[in-house]
Amino acid sequence: MSRANEGEMTRCTGAMGGASRGLGSGCSRAANLGKRFARTGRSSARGALSGVGRWRMTGGGCRPERRRPTPSPTRTSRLRDARRVMWGGFLATVLIVGTGCGLLSAGGGAPTPQEAVTDFLAALARGQVAGAFATLAPGERAAILPPLESVVAQLDRLGFLVPHTSVTNVSWASVRFSGVRLRVAPAGPRMEVVSFAAGIARVTVNAAAVPLDPLARKVLHTAPPQAGASTREFSLARLSFPLITVRQGGRWYVSPDWTIVRAAVGPGTALDPVMASGSATPAAAADRFLTALLTGDLRQVIAVTDPAEGPALHAYGGLLVSRATAALALFRQQAHVRLRRVVWKAFRVGDGTLMSVAHIALSASVGGSSLTYAGGCAVVRAVGQPSATYCPAHLSGPSVNRALAATLGQVAARGPHLGFVTVEAGGRWFVSPIRTVLDDIASLLGALTPSVARAMLRVKGDA
Repeated sequence: MSRANEGEMTRCTGAMGGASRGLGSGCSRAANLGKRFARTGRSSARGALSGVGRWRMTGGGCRPERRRPTPSPTRTSRLRDARRVMWGGFLATVLIVGTGCGLLSAGGGAPTPQEAVTDFLAALARGQVAGAFATLAPGERAAILPPLESVVAQLDRLGFLVPHTSVTNVSWASVRFSGVRLRVAPAGPRMEVVSFAAGIARVTVNAAAVPLDPLARKVLHTAPPQAGASTREFSLARLSFPLITVRQGGRWYVSPDWTIVRAAVGPGTALDPVMASGSATPAAAADRFLTALLTGDLRQVIAVTDPAEGPALHAYGGLLVSRATAALALFRQQAHVRLRRVVWKAFRVGDGTLMSVAHIALSASVGGSSLTYAGGCAVVRAVGQPSATYCPAHLSGPSVNRALAATLGQVAARGPHLGFVTVEAGGRWFVSPIRTVLDDIASLLGALTPSVARAMLRVKGDA
Protein backbone atom coordinates (compact mmCIF):
# COMPACT_ATOMS: atom_id res chain seq x y z
CA MET A 1 0.00 0.00 0.00
CA SER A 2 1.37 3.38 -0.95
CA ARG A 3 2.23 5.97 1.67
CA ALA A 4 -0.35 8.34 0.20
CA ASN A 5 -3.10 5.95 1.17
CA GLU A 6 -4.63 5.80 4.58
CA GLY A 7 -4.67 2.56 6.50
CA GLU A 8 -7.75 1.62 8.38
CA MET A 9 -8.07 -0.80 11.23
CA THR A 10 -11.67 -1.67 12.08
CA ARG A 11 -12.93 -3.51 15.16
CA CYS A 12 -9.47 -4.45 16.31
CA THR A 13 -9.84 -5.96 19.76
CA GLY A 14 -7.68 -7.96 22.10
CA ALA A 15 -5.85 -8.19 25.34
CA MET A 16 -2.62 -6.35 25.96
CA GLY A 17 0.07 -8.43 27.55
CA GLY A 18 1.94 -6.77 30.29
CA ALA A 19 4.02 -7.14 33.31
CA SER A 20 6.21 -8.11 35.28
CA ARG A 21 7.55 -11.06 37.26
CA GLY A 22 9.60 -13.80 35.66
CA LEU A 23 10.83 -11.66 32.79
CA GLY A 24 13.59 -14.13 31.98
CA SER A 25 11.36 -17.14 31.31
CA GLY A 26 8.26 -15.16 30.36
CA CYS A 27 10.08 -13.03 27.84
CA SER A 28 11.82 -16.04 26.37
CA ARG A 29 8.40 -17.29 25.38
CA ALA A 30 7.40 -13.83 24.27
CA ALA A 31 10.57 -13.61 22.20
CA ASN A 32 9.56 -16.59 20.11
CA LEU A 33 6.25 -14.91 19.40
CA GLY A 34 8.09 -11.71 18.49
CA LYS A 35 10.42 -13.51 16.08
CA ARG A 36 7.54 -15.18 14.27
CA PHE A 37 5.67 -11.88 14.27
CA ALA A 38 8.67 -10.06 12.73
CA ARG A 39 9.34 -12.74 10.10
CA THR A 40 5.80 -12.96 8.82
CA GLY A 41 5.44 -9.18 8.65
CA ARG A 42 2.14 -7.61 7.69
CA SER A 43 0.28 -10.85 7.10
CA SER A 44 0.97 -11.75 10.71
CA ALA A 45 -0.40 -8.38 11.81
CA ARG A 46 -3.69 -9.31 10.18
CA GLY A 47 -3.64 -12.91 11.33
CA ALA A 48 -2.89 -11.92 14.89
CA LEU A 49 -6.42 -10.57 15.17
CA SER A 50 -8.19 -13.51 13.58
CA GLY A 51 -9.57 -14.80 16.85
CA VAL A 52 -10.51 -11.50 18.42
CA GLY A 53 -11.84 -9.30 15.64
CA ARG A 54 -11.29 -8.19 12.07
CA TRP A 55 -8.42 -6.18 10.59
CA ARG A 56 -9.15 -4.45 7.29
CA MET A 57 -6.69 -2.25 5.37
CA THR A 58 -8.17 -0.05 2.63
CA GLY A 59 -7.14 2.96 0.61
CA GLY A 60 -10.15 5.03 1.59
CA GLY A 61 -11.88 6.19 4.70
CA CYS A 62 -14.72 4.64 6.65
CA ARG A 63 -17.26 5.53 9.22
CA PRO A 64 -16.19 4.57 12.72
CA GLU A 65 -18.50 2.01 14.25
CA ARG A 66 -21.22 3.53 16.41
CA ARG A 67 -20.51 3.25 20.09
CA ARG A 68 -22.70 3.44 23.13
CA PRO A 69 -22.00 6.37 25.43
CA THR A 70 -19.82 5.52 28.40
CA PRO A 71 -21.87 5.60 31.63
CA SER A 72 -20.93 8.31 34.07
CA PRO A 73 -18.88 7.05 37.03
CA THR A 74 -20.74 6.22 40.21
CA ARG A 75 -17.80 5.19 42.41
CA THR A 76 -16.65 7.11 45.45
CA SER A 77 -13.96 9.76 45.15
CA ARG A 78 -11.53 7.47 46.92
CA LEU A 79 -11.91 4.79 44.31
CA ARG A 80 -11.58 7.38 41.55
CA ASP A 81 -8.28 8.53 43.04
CA ALA A 82 -7.11 4.93 43.29
CA ARG A 83 -7.96 4.39 39.63
CA ARG A 84 -5.84 7.35 38.61
CA VAL A 85 -2.89 5.62 40.23
CA MET A 86 -3.86 2.42 38.44
CA TRP A 87 -3.88 4.09 35.02
CA GLY A 88 -0.43 5.56 35.57
CA GLY A 89 0.91 2.21 36.72
CA PHE A 90 -0.68 0.44 33.76
CA LEU A 91 0.84 2.76 31.18
CA ALA A 92 4.27 2.62 32.83
CA THR A 93 4.13 -1.18 32.96
CA VAL A 94 3.20 -1.41 29.29
CA LEU A 95 6.12 0.79 28.28
CA ILE A 96 8.75 -0.74 30.56
CA VAL A 97 7.92 -4.44 30.48
CA GLY A 98 6.76 -4.41 26.87
CA THR A 99 9.95 -2.75 25.74
CA GLY A 100 12.09 -5.22 27.64
CA CYS A 101 10.38 -8.23 26.10
CA GLY A 102 10.46 -6.68 22.64
CA LEU A 103 14.22 -6.54 22.77
CA LEU A 104 14.38 -10.30 22.87
CA SER A 105 12.95 -10.43 19.37
CA ALA A 106 15.49 -10.72 16.61
CA GLY A 107 14.50 -8.74 13.56
CA GLY A 108 11.48 -6.47 13.64
CA GLY A 109 10.61 -3.41 11.61
CA ALA A 110 8.27 -3.21 8.63
CA PRO A 111 8.45 -2.44 4.89
CA THR A 112 6.63 0.90 5.27
CA PRO A 113 6.10 3.50 8.03
CA GLN A 114 2.38 2.77 8.10
CA GLU A 115 2.96 -0.92 8.56
CA ALA A 116 5.40 -0.29 11.42
CA VAL A 117 2.61 1.46 13.32
CA THR A 118 -0.14 -0.97 12.33
CA ASP A 119 2.09 -3.91 13.31
CA PHE A 120 2.61 -2.24 16.69
CA LEU A 121 -1.13 -1.84 17.26
CA ALA A 122 -1.91 -5.31 15.94
CA ALA A 123 0.55 -6.86 18.38
CA LEU A 124 -0.99 -4.94 21.27
CA ALA A 125 -4.46 -6.07 20.29
CA ARG A 126 -3.28 -9.68 20.21
CA GLY A 127 -1.37 -9.32 23.49
CA GLN A 128 2.03 -9.84 21.84
CA VAL A 129 4.10 -7.23 23.63
CA ALA A 130 7.23 -8.79 22.16
CA GLY A 131 5.93 -8.21 18.64
CA ALA A 132 4.79 -4.69 19.52
CA PHE A 133 8.12 -3.50 20.82
CA ALA A 134 10.09 -5.29 18.13
CA THR A 135 8.87 -2.36 16.00
CA LEU A 136 10.98 0.12 18.00
CA ALA A 137 14.22 1.49 16.53
CA PRO A 138 17.01 -1.02 17.35
CA GLY A 139 19.43 1.44 18.93
CA GLU A 140 16.77 2.80 21.26
CA ARG A 141 15.30 -0.52 22.35
CA ALA A 142 18.76 -2.02 22.84
CA ALA A 143 19.37 0.40 25.71
CA ILE A 144 16.83 -1.13 28.06
CA LEU A 145 16.96 -4.96 28.02
CA PRO A 146 19.92 -5.98 30.27
CA PRO A 147 19.20 -3.61 33.18
CA LEU A 148 15.45 -4.20 32.88
CA GLU A 149 15.97 -7.94 33.21
CA SER A 150 18.00 -7.26 36.34
CA VAL A 151 15.33 -4.97 37.85
CA VAL A 152 12.52 -7.48 37.31
CA ALA A 153 14.70 -10.33 38.58
CA GLN A 154 15.39 -8.39 41.78
CA LEU A 155 11.70 -7.56 42.27
CA ASP A 156 10.98 -11.25 41.80
CA ARG A 157 13.66 -12.23 44.31
CA LEU A 158 12.39 -9.77 46.92
CA GLY A 159 8.80 -11.00 46.58
CA PHE A 160 7.25 -7.68 45.56
CA LEU A 161 5.14 -9.45 42.92
CA VAL A 162 2.55 -12.16 43.32
CA PRO A 163 3.52 -15.69 42.21
CA HIS A 164 2.95 -16.81 38.63
CA THR A 165 2.86 -13.30 37.17
CA SER A 166 3.19 -13.76 33.41
CA VAL A 167 4.45 -11.41 30.75
CA THR A 168 2.56 -13.13 27.97
CA ASN A 169 -0.74 -13.87 29.73
CA VAL A 170 -1.98 -10.89 31.72
CA SER A 171 -5.58 -10.80 32.87
CA TRP A 172 -5.55 -7.45 34.62
CA ALA A 173 -5.42 -5.17 31.56
CA SER A 174 -6.67 -5.11 27.97
CA VAL A 175 -6.79 -2.67 25.07
CA ARG A 176 -9.17 -2.55 22.12
CA PHE A 177 -8.96 -0.38 19.00
CA SER A 178 -11.71 0.58 16.58
CA GLY A 179 -12.07 2.78 13.51
CA VAL A 180 -8.35 3.56 13.30
CA ARG A 181 -7.12 5.48 10.23
CA LEU A 182 -3.54 6.61 9.72
CA ARG A 183 -1.93 9.42 7.75
CA VAL A 184 1.69 9.43 6.64
CA ALA A 185 3.79 12.50 5.78
CA PRO A 186 7.53 12.99 5.17
CA ALA A 187 9.55 14.42 8.07
CA GLY A 188 13.10 14.30 6.73
CA PRO A 189 15.69 11.89 5.30
CA ARG A 190 14.70 8.33 6.20
CA MET A 191 11.96 9.64 8.49
CA GLU A 192 8.14 9.74 8.23
CA VAL A 193 5.40 11.11 10.49
CA VAL A 194 2.47 8.75 11.13
CA SER A 195 -0.55 10.44 12.69
CA PHE A 196 -4.00 9.20 13.66
CA ALA A 197 -6.78 10.59 11.46
CA ALA A 198 -9.42 8.73 13.46
CA GLY A 199 -9.80 5.94 15.96
CA ILE A 200 -10.73 4.95 19.49
CA ALA A 201 -8.61 3.11 22.07
CA ARG A 202 -10.58 1.44 24.83
CA VAL A 203 -8.38 0.50 27.81
CA THR A 204 -9.61 -1.66 30.68
CA VAL A 205 -7.73 -2.19 33.94
CA ASN A 206 -8.85 -4.65 36.61
CA ALA A 207 -7.54 -3.45 39.98
CA ALA A 208 -8.26 -6.77 41.65
CA ALA A 209 -5.85 -8.60 39.34
CA VAL A 210 -2.83 -6.27 39.49
CA PRO A 211 0.17 -8.56 40.19
CA LEU A 212 1.42 -6.81 43.34
CA ASP A 213 2.15 -8.33 46.72
CA PRO A 214 -0.46 -7.10 49.27
CA LEU A 215 2.15 -5.23 51.30
CA ALA A 216 3.58 -3.57 48.17
CA ARG A 217 0.03 -2.67 47.08
CA LYS A 218 -0.56 -0.97 50.43
CA VAL A 219 2.69 1.01 50.37
CA LEU A 220 2.26 2.13 46.75
CA HIS A 221 -1.38 3.09 47.43
CA THR A 222 -2.46 1.02 44.44
CA ALA A 223 -6.19 0.68 43.86
CA PRO A 224 -7.74 -1.82 46.30
CA PRO A 225 -9.27 -5.03 44.93
CA GLN A 226 -12.78 -3.76 45.64
CA ALA A 227 -12.23 -0.99 43.08
CA GLY A 228 -13.01 -3.54 40.38
CA ALA A 229 -12.47 -3.09 36.66
CA SER A 230 -12.34 0.38 35.15
CA THR A 231 -12.54 1.27 31.46
CA ARG A 232 -11.66 4.46 29.67
CA GLU A 233 -11.84 5.48 26.03
CA PHE A 234 -9.27 7.67 24.30
CA SER A 235 -9.67 9.41 20.96
CA LEU A 236 -6.54 8.65 18.97
CA ALA A 237 -7.25 11.58 16.64
CA ARG A 238 -6.98 13.96 19.60
CA LEU A 239 -3.44 12.91 20.47
CA SER A 240 -1.28 16.02 20.59
CA PHE A 241 1.66 14.33 18.87
CA PRO A 242 2.12 11.85 16.00
CA LEU A 243 4.44 8.87 15.95
CA ILE A 244 7.79 9.30 14.20
CA THR A 245 9.12 6.37 12.21
CA VAL A 246 12.70 5.98 10.99
CA ARG A 247 14.26 3.82 8.30
CA GLN A 248 17.25 1.71 9.29
CA GLY A 249 18.72 -1.15 7.30
CA GLY A 250 15.90 -0.97 4.78
CA ARG A 251 13.19 -1.43 7.45
CA TRP A 252 10.92 1.07 9.19
CA TYR A 253 10.68 1.40 12.97
CA VAL A 254 8.84 3.54 15.49
CA SER A 255 11.26 5.88 17.30
CA PRO A 256 10.26 6.84 20.88
CA ASP A 257 13.11 9.37 21.08
CA TRP A 258 12.15 11.20 17.89
CA THR A 259 8.46 11.06 18.86
CA ILE A 260 9.02 12.60 22.30
CA VAL A 261 11.54 15.24 21.25
CA ARG A 262 9.55 16.32 18.17
CA ALA A 263 6.48 16.70 20.39
CA ALA A 264 8.52 18.88 22.77
CA VAL A 265 10.02 21.21 20.15
CA GLY A 266 6.97 21.36 17.88
CA PRO A 267 6.44 20.25 14.26
CA GLY A 268 8.39 22.04 11.55
CA THR A 269 11.12 23.19 13.95
CA ALA A 270 14.54 23.45 12.31
CA LEU A 271 17.30 21.16 13.52
CA ASP A 272 19.84 22.66 15.91
CA PRO A 273 22.29 19.83 16.61
CA VAL A 274 24.73 19.27 19.44
CA MET A 275 27.59 17.04 18.30
CA ALA A 276 27.90 13.69 20.06
CA SER A 277 31.56 14.07 20.98
CA GLY A 278 31.91 11.58 23.84
CA SER A 279 35.21 10.95 25.65
CA ALA A 280 38.30 8.84 25.16
CA THR A 281 37.68 6.48 28.09
CA PRO A 282 34.72 5.29 30.17
CA ALA A 283 36.07 7.13 33.22
CA ALA A 284 36.44 10.37 31.27
CA ALA A 285 32.88 10.08 29.97
CA ALA A 286 31.53 9.49 33.49
CA ASP A 287 33.60 12.41 34.84
CA ARG A 288 32.34 14.73 32.14
CA PHE A 289 28.71 13.67 32.51
CA LEU A 290 28.70 13.99 36.32
CA THR A 291 30.39 17.39 36.25
CA ALA A 292 27.92 18.66 33.65
CA LEU A 293 24.98 17.46 35.75
CA LEU A 294 26.25 19.10 38.91
CA THR A 295 26.98 22.42 37.19
CA GLY A 296 23.82 22.51 35.06
CA ASP A 297 25.69 22.32 31.74
CA LEU A 298 22.99 20.77 29.55
CA ARG A 299 25.03 21.07 26.35
CA GLN A 300 27.79 18.88 27.81
CA VAL A 301 25.22 16.41 29.13
CA ILE A 302 23.82 15.99 25.61
CA ALA A 303 27.28 15.83 24.01
CA VAL A 304 28.28 12.84 26.11
CA THR A 305 24.90 11.02 25.87
CA ASP A 306 24.80 7.86 23.75
CA PRO A 307 23.75 8.99 20.23
CA ALA A 308 22.09 5.65 19.43
CA GLU A 309 19.86 6.05 22.48
CA GLY A 310 18.99 9.69 21.88
CA PRO A 311 19.35 10.62 18.19
CA ALA A 312 16.68 13.33 18.33
CA LEU A 313 18.14 14.70 21.57
CA HIS A 314 21.34 15.41 19.66
CA ALA A 315 19.51 16.71 16.57
CA TYR A 316 17.59 19.34 18.57
CA GLY A 317 20.11 19.70 21.39
CA GLY A 318 20.97 23.32 20.67
CA LEU A 319 17.31 24.35 20.70
CA LEU A 320 16.67 22.50 23.95
CA VAL A 321 19.67 24.18 25.55
CA SER A 322 18.55 27.64 24.43
CA ARG A 323 15.03 27.04 25.78
CA ALA A 324 16.48 25.98 29.13
CA THR A 325 18.98 28.87 29.31
CA ALA A 326 16.97 30.98 31.75
CA ALA A 327 16.28 28.10 34.12
CA LEU A 328 19.89 26.92 33.98
CA ALA A 329 21.18 30.45 34.62
CA LEU A 330 18.94 30.72 37.68
CA PHE A 331 20.18 27.34 38.91
CA ARG A 332 23.82 28.36 38.54
CA GLN A 333 23.10 31.69 40.25
CA GLN A 334 21.47 30.13 43.31
CA ALA A 335 23.37 26.85 43.60
CA HIS A 336 27.12 26.36 43.56
CA VAL A 337 28.35 22.78 43.31
CA ARG A 338 31.97 21.70 43.23
CA LEU A 339 33.14 18.16 42.57
CA ARG A 340 36.31 17.88 44.60
CA ARG A 341 37.25 14.26 43.98
CA VAL A 342 35.75 11.13 42.48
CA VAL A 343 37.22 7.64 42.18
CA TRP A 344 35.61 5.22 39.74
CA LYS A 345 35.55 1.44 39.71
CA ALA A 346 34.72 -0.30 36.43
CA PHE A 347 32.35 -3.26 36.01
CA ARG A 348 31.27 -4.97 32.80
CA VAL A 349 27.48 -4.81 32.32
CA GLY A 350 26.13 -6.33 29.11
CA ASP A 351 27.58 -4.44 26.16
CA GLY A 352 28.65 -1.50 28.31
CA THR A 353 30.88 -0.57 31.22
CA LEU A 354 29.50 0.58 34.56
CA MET A 355 31.63 3.29 36.11
CA SER A 356 30.67 2.88 39.74
CA VAL A 357 31.43 5.61 42.27
CA ALA A 358 33.94 4.12 44.72
CA HIS A 359 34.69 7.41 46.51
CA ILE A 360 33.34 10.91 46.01
CA ALA A 361 33.84 14.27 47.67
CA LEU A 362 31.83 17.34 46.79
CA SER A 363 30.52 20.57 48.25
CA ALA A 364 27.41 22.55 47.49
CA SER A 365 25.81 25.77 48.68
CA VAL A 366 22.31 27.13 48.15
CA GLY A 367 21.58 30.53 49.61
CA GLY A 368 23.07 30.56 53.08
CA SER A 369 23.04 26.78 53.52
CA SER A 370 25.80 24.39 52.56
CA LEU A 371 26.49 20.70 52.26
CA THR A 372 29.80 18.86 52.25
CA TYR A 373 30.01 15.18 51.40
CA ALA A 374 33.08 13.00 51.83
CA GLY A 375 33.92 9.58 53.21
CA GLY A 376 30.30 8.45 53.09
CA CYS A 377 29.08 11.19 55.44
CA ALA A 378 27.32 14.49 54.77
CA VAL A 379 27.74 17.65 56.85
CA VAL A 380 24.83 20.10 56.55
CA ARG A 381 24.99 23.69 57.71
CA ALA A 382 21.74 25.65 57.58
CA VAL A 383 21.18 29.29 58.41
CA GLY A 384 20.44 29.73 62.10
CA GLN A 385 20.91 26.02 62.82
CA PRO A 386 23.85 24.05 64.22
CA SER A 387 25.68 21.86 61.74
CA ALA A 388 24.55 18.25 61.49
CA THR A 389 26.41 15.18 60.32
CA TYR A 390 24.67 12.26 58.64
CA CYS A 391 26.26 8.87 58.04
CA PRO A 392 24.04 6.02 56.75
CA ALA A 393 25.50 3.48 59.18
CA HIS A 394 25.29 5.75 62.24
CA LEU A 395 21.98 7.57 62.04
CA SER A 396 20.71 8.60 65.44
CA GLY A 397 18.42 11.07 67.16
CA PRO A 398 14.82 11.17 68.37
CA SER A 399 13.42 11.86 64.89
CA VAL A 400 15.16 8.88 63.26
CA ASN A 401 13.27 5.61 62.90
CA ARG A 402 15.63 3.03 64.42
CA ALA A 403 14.44 0.19 62.21
CA LEU A 404 14.92 2.28 59.09
CA ALA A 405 18.36 3.44 60.26
CA ALA A 406 19.43 -0.17 60.85
CA THR A 407 18.11 -1.15 57.43
CA LEU A 408 20.01 1.64 55.70
CA GLY A 409 23.13 0.55 57.50
CA GLN A 410 22.73 -2.98 56.16
CA VAL A 411 22.18 -1.69 52.64
CA ALA A 412 25.30 0.49 52.85
CA ALA A 413 27.32 -2.46 54.12
CA ARG A 414 26.32 -4.57 51.09
CA GLY A 415 27.75 -1.87 48.84
CA PRO A 416 25.43 -1.34 45.84
CA HIS A 417 27.38 -0.32 42.73
CA LEU A 418 25.95 3.05 41.70
CA GLY A 419 27.29 5.15 38.86
CA PHE A 420 26.99 5.60 35.11
CA VAL A 421 26.77 2.95 32.39
CA THR A 422 28.99 3.88 29.46
CA VAL A 423 28.97 2.45 25.92
CA GLU A 424 31.44 2.71 23.05
CA ALA A 425 30.50 4.09 19.65
CA GLY A 426 32.96 4.98 16.89
CA GLY A 427 35.94 4.71 19.23
CA ARG A 428 34.44 7.18 21.75
CA TRP A 429 32.68 6.52 25.05
CA PHE A 430 29.24 7.84 25.94
CA VAL A 431 26.88 7.63 28.92
CA SER A 432 23.63 5.70 28.46
CA PRO A 433 21.01 7.42 30.66
CA ILE A 434 18.38 4.66 30.37
CA ARG A 435 20.86 1.90 31.16
CA THR A 436 22.22 4.00 34.03
CA VAL A 437 18.85 4.57 35.73
CA LEU A 438 17.72 0.95 35.45
CA ASP A 439 21.10 -0.48 36.44
CA ASP A 440 21.26 1.74 39.54
CA ILE A 441 17.73 0.66 40.53
CA ALA A 442 18.71 -2.99 40.10
CA SER A 443 21.86 -2.44 42.15
CA LEU A 444 19.93 -0.82 45.00
CA LEU A 445 17.40 -3.65 44.99
CA GLY A 446 20.24 -6.16 44.88
CA ALA A 447 21.65 -4.73 48.11
CA LEU A 448 18.44 -5.70 49.92
CA THR A 449 17.50 -9.05 51.37
CA PRO A 450 13.84 -10.08 51.25
CA SER A 451 13.50 -9.59 55.02
CA VAL A 452 15.10 -6.13 54.90
CA ALA A 453 12.96 -5.11 51.92
CA ARG A 454 9.76 -6.10 53.68
CA ALA A 455 10.89 -4.31 56.84
CA MET A 456 11.35 -1.14 54.81
CA LEU A 457 7.90 -1.56 53.27
CA ARG A 458 6.36 -1.92 56.71
CA VAL A 459 8.10 1.24 57.91
CA LYS A 460 6.81 3.09 54.85
CA GLY A 461 3.33 1.61 55.22
CA ASP A 462 3.12 2.68 58.85
CA ALA A 463 4.34 6.23 58.14
